[in-house]
Amino acid sequence: MLLFTGLRIAELVALDVDDLSISARKGQLTVRRGKGERYRQVPVNAEARTVLDAWLAARRRLPGADGPALFLSLKGQRLSARAVDLAVRRLGRAADVSLSAHTLRHTCLTGLVRAGHDIVLVAELAGHSRLQTPAGTACPATPTDKPPWTASSSTTEQPPATP
Repeated sequence: MLLFTGLRIAELVALDVDDLSISARKGQLTVRRGKGERYRQVPVNAEARTVLDAWLAARRRLPGADGPALFLSLKGQRLSARAVDLAVRRLGRAADVSLSAHTLRHTCLTGLVRAGHDIVLVAELAGHSRLQTPAGTACPATPTDKPPWTASSSTTEQPPATP
């Protein structure tokens, strides 16, 4: 979901079942508690809707399925941001790539910018309060720059400062 929606990890784990609206043709997530307490709606593409449909079916069999949290642990508790980040990093290690939940968010936003979507719309989708935030971090300077998920990249590298 992080890769498909560009949500922050805290926004993802704060989602409730009622924040999801999906049908065969469209879907959206409502972020009620975004950074800075910002409210926004995020579209959900067809592939993500398929994954969410499968998750909702599996979720019904978990303890705590009658609760509001969209994403539950096997014990029926709301997933924590730490648990999600550890799972993503574990998957990255298994694939021999440097991967984090934040990398998935930025990969989503970078893909939108590179596909030619309006940077203002990408900023709104990302929940950024300033246009300069996605402009400086969402897209490497040149198309030949290595993407953040390559094995040789470091998760501690900082993007260059924008003038």
